[in-house]
Amino acid sequence: MTAPLLPAESLFDVLVINRERDKARLERFAATCAAKELVYQRIDAVDALTPSFQIEEYLQYVKKGQGMFHAQIPLGSFGNWMSQIKAWRYVVKSNKPALICEDDSDFIGKIEDLNGIFEEDLKWDLVFCNDRACPATTSLSKEWIDCCQQWRSVTVPLSFAINTRLALQKPWTAPGGDCYMISPAGAERLLKGAEKTGVYMHLDWMLVRHSIFGMRKEDFLYGNPAQPFYRFLKKSGSVDLSINLKARTLIRPFARHRPQGVGGSITKNPTARSMFYDVKKGIVITNKSVNPENDL
Repeated sequence: MTAPLLPAESLFDVLVINRERDKARLERFAATCAAKELVYQRIDAVDALTPSFQIEEYLQYVKKGQGMFHAQIPLGSFGNWMSQIKAWRYVVKSNKPALICEDDSDFIGKIEDLNGIFEEDLKWDLVFCNDRACPATTSLSKEWIDCCQQWRSVTVPLSFAINTRLALQKPWTAPGGDCYMISPAGAERLLKGAEKTGVYMHLDWMLVRHSIFGMRKEDFLYGNPAQPFYRFLKKSGSVDLSINLKARTLIRPFARHRPQGVGGSITKNPTARSMFYDVKKGIVITNKSVNPENDL
């Protein structure tokens, strides 16, 4: 199933990353697009958990002993990176911003908020548009909205979102890379960064990491950049300030992550964490029996 391209006069493209075997998930995504009168373009995902996958084709993105993954790279995360790289290349080639989505995204927000990203006189490379990157659909909803009133905007700096969450003494969980707006310049920076650093941590944390280091201290607004959250990210690999994305997040998320896998929860799915590429040995290892059909 492949949808036609968006009309040329639209502000952005909608790209969905989808594996060939996940037809049901694509149908669900098509329905959520139709409900918002959006047309999408499918990006064929790199399925790293099938027997036909050959990591040798992607060794340029494997660096020894780097970052959070150290010497073992989860194949699920590796496939996600390679799929996102395909989407970034699409954005650079088209020279047009794109809303990049994984196929387990449900659209819950307003199109006006997405359009508002372009109406504001702001410079940005990346805008998180998903519910995990902002607290507006969590128990922090009221406090979060109150904190955001000062901005008079549909977006806030990503650093503000992080520090608001930390200041309210709530854990800032994985932000998710399931729905974000990227500019052509931002996509080009990410491509260059991937070539330099390789796959060294989960993609969503990488997006955060290269969005908050290199900022001015006053951009943090409040909160201590020396606290464990920032120390954790700093220790996850060398900071390349040349990537340094100008990142924001929607105040109210446009997309909600739809849990998949065993028990309906990504955290309970054993498959994504059971197959690794051992960088030192140069082989794929399996820690337990695997059924790739259950993987995200």
